[in-house]
Amino acid sequence: MREARRVQPAGGGWLAFAGTMVLVAAIVDAVYGIDAISGEDTARGIVFLVIAAVQTLVALLILGRNPADALFGILLAMLNGTVALLTIAGAPRMVDRRDGDRPPGDLQPVGLRPSEAGMPEPGGYAQPATSAPPS
Repeated sequence: MREARRVQPAGGGWLAFAGTMVLVAAIVDAVYGIDAISGEDTARGIVFLVIAAVQTLVALLILGRNPADALFGILLAMLNGTVALLTIAGAPRMVDRRDGDRPPGDLQPVGLRPSEAGMPEPGGYAQPATSAPPS
């Protein structure tokens, strides 16, 4: 008696890989969205959360191993890349200020005064106490 052999559909492994990658991208976009909303950039945060929700749905469709749903994944990847590129300008730029009394690697947003960035003004760091020589 012969055993029935299970036949894998063509590209089944690639569909599983693509579905997993879209699911990972959905998780990353959800984290970006939550971070943007907590940083008071609600418009960008909501866009990323909506994209993450759609990505999760598409990932589940792809993991259902329907090759036609892979087209939705491709279109969503193009939309996600476009939105990510368009939102780069809204992200704060950081510079490394290695001057004065600031510790090395102290990052500060470009274009903001230190007090607006939640940092002390230059020279506002505590100075070491010096004892006066006895007279």
